[in-house]
Amino acid sequence: MPVASELASLLGAFEEPALLIRPEDRTVAAVNAAFTRRFGAFGVDGMRCWEAQHRACECRACGLACPMESAERTQGEAEAMQTVFTSTKELHVRVRMRPIFAADGRIAYWLERLHTIERSGWGRYAQPLVGVSAAHHRLMEDLAAAAAADGTVLIVGEAGVGKEHYARTLHANSRRAAYGFVPVAADTLAGDDALERLLGGGRAWDAGAGLVQLAGRGTLFIDDLTALPEHVVRVLGDIVRKGTCVSRSRAGGRGRGKRETADFRLIAGVSDDVGRFVDVLSAESLLCVPPLRERMEDVEPLAAQFARVLGAGRVRDIAPEVFERLRGYDWPGNMHELRHVIAQAVHSAEDGVIAPEAIVLAEDGAEASLFKKDAPWVTLQMLQDRYLARAVREFAGSRAELARVLGLSERTLYRLAAQACERLGCREKGARGPRPRSNER
Repeated sequence: MPVASELASLLGAFEEPALLIRPEDRTVAAVNAAFTRRFGAFGVDGMRCWEAQHRACECRACGLACPMESAERTQGEAEAMQTVFTSTKELHVRVRMRPIFAADGRIAYWLERLHTIERSGWGRYAQPLVGVSAAHHRLMEDLAAAAAADGTVLIVGEAGVGKEHYARTLHANSRRAAYGFVPVAADTLAGDDALERLLGGGRAWDAGAGLVQLAGRGTLFIDDLTALPEHVVRVLGDIVRKGTCVSRSRAGGRGRGKRETADFRLIAGVSDDVGRFVDVLSAESLLCVPPLRERMEDVEPLAAQFARVLGAGRVRDIAPEVFERLRGYDWPGNMHELRHVIAQAVHSAEDGVIAPEAIVLAEDGAEASLFKKDAPWVTLQMLQDRYLARAVREFAGSRAELARVLGLSERTLYRLAAQACERLGCREKGARGPRPRSNER
């Protein structure tokens, strides 16, 4: 039902973002210009009220207070404070809800107004897309443009730059935000059952839904495309171009299956050979994420944000000398490595302050000092990562032999070592074993 011109004019009178919500199903009937400027210019008519603010589920399911529940009980005005994360800031939003009554006394619409309050200090940095550099702001502009479109996006960058986080933000700011985000590492699609995992059916998936079906009308994110077999890349490109696929799950994993619509958006992470994937996957947008060493201005806000999140209230400050040391390192593992270093420092912090001696970098020869007297305590994850890095670097046999020595399958060793390499930044000369997921191939 179209919104009456009087109500549309009412919305326009508010300087803050405002929207009208239908009471029968909580769908958005109209928004004002301030809402469009703040939350994006995509169409929100028909979305649920929580979907219009880029959330995939109701407020309560996201851990947020819901003002409509209070307003429905009292049939009057209600208010709630919510925390909203954007690409560069953390905001407090005061949400006010009040009923708009029809002539017969029933509620015709709910009027919702949003007043945003930017937080100061560490709180102005929201995980994980924080930054103050010109390169970061250019990337955010490119991300916003890609989110407004709906084609395939390639996120280009070294290992550890946070490609999945950028993909999640892109999805959350797109018209598909109300639907699922399905992430998958390309190396898990490298086996003989790759097409079954992608399209469903087959013994490995018990004739269940594949990744395309799981994504539905949402987003499928595939990281590290160079690890994807060529025939799977071609099939994926064909699905994207045609907008249809043959679902093997519909045939119980047997036979030809049924051709059905594939209305998902593909976002993929890639570190090299970008041109080939642009053509095969008909990519419309490229997001080039610069390595951390090329935007050192972002190290301080990122470190502060990681300390705030990982410290869970235990860390109240970071010594200025810490930031000087962090800026003097070139971060081969990028943001993943920075996060890992801060995680260790949080556990070593005394009296709520991270001191310079709590920062342990790969260039410090940290593996050799782990068990020395007075060595700083580290997380079990970091201990495992360093042990794996040493094993991959120094073991004289093959990858299969190393896997047997460690009591792992070769595939598990590959996965764990690749993750350790991302977090620590593997640049050791003569490294052997699993291939690092970076530009250095």
